[in-house]
Amino acid sequence: MKKIFSILFCLLALHAMADNRLYINDFSIDPDETVDVSIMLDNEVTDFASFQADLYLPEGLELVKLYNEEDEEYYFSFSLTTRAKSRMAIGSAVQADGAVRLMLTQTVGMGSTVQTIKDTSGALVTFQVKAAANASGTKYIDLKNIVFSTATSVRYPLDDTQTTVTVNSTTPVTGISLNNTALTLTAAGQTATLTATVTPSNATNKNVTWTSSNTAVATVSNTGEVTAVADGTAVITATTADGTNLSAQCNVTVSIPVITNIIFDDDNVKALCVANWDTNNDGELSTDEAASITSIGTVFKSNTQITSFNELQYFTKIKSIGVDAFNGCSNLTSINIPEGVTSISQYAFRNCSSLTSINIPEGVTSIGSSAFRDCNCLISINIPERVTSIGSSAFSGCSGLTSINIPEGVTSIENYAFSCSSLISVIANNKTPVSIESGTFSNRKNATLYVPYGSKAAYEVADYWKEFKEIIELEGDVEKCAKPTISYANGKLTFASETEGVEFFSKITVADANSYNSNEITLTTTYHVTVYATKAGYANSDITTADINVKGSTGDVNGDGNISIADVTALVNIILGKAE
Repeated sequence: MKKIFSILFCLLALHAMADNRLYINDFSIDPDETVDVSIMLDNEVTDFASFQADLYLPEGLELVKLYNEEDEEYYFSFSLTTRAKSRMAIGSAVQADGAVRLMLTQTVGMGSTVQTIKDTSGALVTFQVKAAANASGTKYIDLKNIVFSTATSVRYPLDDTQTTVTVNSTTPVTGISLNNTALTLTAAGQTATLTATVTPSNATNKNVTWTSSNTAVATVSNTGEVTAVADGTAVITATTADGTNLSAQCNVTVSIPVITNIIFDDDNVKALCVANWDTNNDGELSTDEAASITSIGTVFKSNTQITSFNELQYFTKIKSIGVDAFNGCSNLTSINIPEGVTSISQYAFRNCSSLTSINIPEGVTSIGSSAFRDCNCLISINIPERVTSIGSSAFSGCSGLTSINIPEGVTSIENYAFSCSSLISVIANNKTPVSIESGTFSNRKNATLYVPYGSKAAYEVADYWKEFKEIIELEGDVEKCAKPTISYANGKLTFASETEGVEFFSKITVADANSYNSNEITLTTTYHVTVYATKAGYANSDITTADINVKGSTGDVNGDGNISIADVTALVNIILGKAE
């Protein structure tokens, strides 16, 4: 009978071993790759409390070690899953034959019960395996000498298990390049992204590592984003991570400009600019702050205090002078529009009655309705070659304009665009007359029209064009009068131009020539002179301006022994040829 029970016990033990298994699933790995691996436990016995097993890794595969800062030592990356309970711990030790022995143990205090492993299947232990860069083919991981113990100290030896590991075949990197080999960054914190391209396109491992030769100048992230830190140079290097150690470089120059504050001629303009666009609140407007502005809106509309805004040239991102931007700025005498502007909107400079000249940038393509309406001191305007449309009443009421040159590209001139009482010379460069209305050129019957060679007949029959006093055909391109020079001596101004036979049209303003309530006025005797040259059949010259300071005896233009407003009248008479 005892013999029968002994046989039954052995059979039951063998059955338990067959239904309990510790193993690792087959997996694949790339050379130089690290992967997470799980040790699985399928157990029919439900009270397993501890185990011991020897783990054998082949050549070309290694266990990953982690660094413990407290102990200042490296240790294998084994950890328990949630199947383990709170008092359980996993330990490891290298054996003489090279195996790593795993030991699941637990701390059992006085009076406490032994904990058992949760569930009957799933991962119990995890760790990491790394393949060597030159690894290849099929590898095998073995779990041997496996013994589990129950909570009642019954030992269950389990069968050895073997895992097949496939090391994927690889295509090495043969080359690497960057999208930029040189970068210039101009502000601290400015970023630029470098992109590394490896060849061949089917390379197994396309990863790269990024480094900077000088992190005090520029840093680089693990995705290739370069960030400027301070002035200087740095070399950013991308290196292949597949073991070939190929690299490509980009030379980075960081040049952070010194902040330059704009010096304004007009304190009223400065106050408005600082109030609206001083982003760093230092009470100044820098060139960088100005360059970030895309629209000035109507900040200056109807402001009769501002006199000059040549500093607008620093607002380089502005593409349009908007609707009503300077409408009603009646004391504005000069302004410098940024070169990047492409359109001047309706009413932009309407009623800027003190504006004597303005430089319209070459990139402007459209001039809106009433853009310069009633700018009656405007004596000359050069319409850029790229302009295609001129809105209604664009220059209406500009009584100081005597001549105008319309570029060939203009295809639309709306009604009253040049309703200017003094306009006596119009150059139309389009061989085909543009459709106009009766009020487009209100003074046409007193004006001469100059047209391209071979187009006179077309203009002579075109509505309203045919009503010009005289139509003259020009041969060749329209020549522009040479820009005048201004000289002053002994109370007299002299204008000169390299173009012979020109007439000069000028305006003179003076800071003292205003209305005052005080019974005392301090005279500066500084005159602002604006002049351009004109000649029949020629385009008007560029405008020349000058500030003439005649303080002292030479300022007594009329010879009465005093320097006064009367000298302005005398100086004007000299320019007009009316001096006695």
